[in-house]
Amino acid sequence: MAFYQDWTFWTFVVAAVAIILSQIPPLHILLKKAKLDIELYSRINVTHKIGNPILRCHLILRNIGGRKLRVMGITIYVKRDGKDIASLPGQLYYLDPYDTTALLLTKFSLEPNEEWAHIVNFLSYFSRVQEKKYKAAESELKKDIFEKKRT
Repeated sequence: MAFYQDWTFWTFVVAAVAIILSQIPPLHILLKKAKLDIELYSRINVTHKIGNPILRCHLILRNIGGRKLRVMGITIYVKRDGKDIASLPGQLYYLDPYDTTALLLTKFSLEPNEEWAHIVNFLSYFSRVQEKKYKAAESELKKDIFEKKRT
């Protein structure tokens, strides 16, 4: 009789497969892709710096998938009446809502079932030319105020 016709052989094979499968995560978790869930607080703080819009909101990101997820950047799109008004990249975030120290928003990873929740500032920085003009205008304004205080 051949070995594959023996029931003890098949009992051994099934037991070995059961032991191997019990030592690794279920296959549906291994085959599950990374999936991002985004939750945005209902209120957004909108301000500006010399007409340059700044949006601040509390953002919660969750990896609800089965694999590690890499967040390369966050961008918020502002629309009015179905038309795009602005596209602002996330630039800064705060570790603690009561802390005033902002950290640079860089790439980060989320493990499965991990959550990232922070207050994020969305803004576009001035170009180099615009920044120079702004600094010059600010300097002139300060100079004018100091001169008027003296008199």
